[in-house]
Amino acid sequence: GIPTTKKDRKGKYYFNFPYKEGEYTTAILSQLRLIDSKRLSYKIGSMGEEDSSEMKKRLTSFLK
Repeated sequence: GIPTTKKDRKGKYYFNFPYKEGEYTTAILSQLRLIDSKRLSYKIGSMGEEDSSEMKKRLTSFLK
């Protein structure tokens, strides 16, 4: 899981993406962590396919 914040952050450790209509959120790539499967039942939103693949690329380059 990757934690998010509503604050607009910039830099290689952050990824901004649209969350809800008219709202953006920032994923904090440097705080990648494992999550309990029970938490997955509390889904509060989702990310578009294009944003998801871009975030995966940035996360991969961050972890190299």
